[in-house]
Amino acid sequence: MDIRPEFLGLVLACALVTAVPRVLPLVVLSRLRLPAWLVDWLGYVPIADDDLFRKETLVSAGLATLYHRLGFYFDQSKSPPGACIPLGFATYLRWTHLPPSSLLPPALGGINDSTLARLQEFAERDALPSLTSLFSVKPKGFEVKEGRDTLYGMAVLLTEFLMNRAPKASAEYYQLLKKYAATSSPVKEFSPSLFFEHYRKPIGDAAAIESELRAWLAEKSRPFNETKRLAAMKQRDR
Repeated sequence: MDIRPEFLGLVLACALVTAVPRVLPLVVLSRLRLPAWLVDWLGYVPIADDDLFRKETLVSAGLATLYHRLGFYFDQSKSPPGACIPLGFATYLRWTHLPPSSLLPPALGGINDSTLARLQEFAERDALPSLTSLFSVKPKGFEVKEGRDTLYGMAVLLTEFLMNRAPKASAEYYQLLKKYAATSSPVKEFSPSLFFEHYRKPIGDAAAIESELRAWLAEKSRPFNETKRLAAMKQRDR
């Protein structure tokens, strides 16, 4: 089948006009550091649909937008402390129970059975890392075998717990990220003092947070993920 050159040119031009306004801002802005006043101003831009916003973060472009919106950067080459916050959050978004091709999950995030089994085994041996020790681990610590087995799982579990323990928990978690973003541009560290201060009112002191997190692992995480897995299967079978 022959295609007239002018028709082919029209199709390519339409594709270019559609793609450039979407791709170019992400490419350019991902290489820039916006001034603090502009980042603060962008924080006042309302999100029309919070559920849609969270779903979009599951794709790479949406995740990059979220990082930029919250000033959610740190320089891994400098090995900042508190890597459990960005790594746990990013991994939680990717560990969805849905097929990789799906971009509209019924629930955000997920933890797989093998990771939960390892964490519960460590909990039974009273070998789970404390929150303070988790915050002290630098990015490279997550890449060694021990880090891959426990630290990543603990960081994701912490994210799941904080975002789902109560109806408005995800909003509290996003507010925490905004507080971290306000500490510096780009964010250089994710200190536990800011974390514990933020959650002192909704949960309690460090001991209370630790206790609730372990109770979530023992009682709620597995059925919570099973519910999301079943919802994913129903959506896939439609």
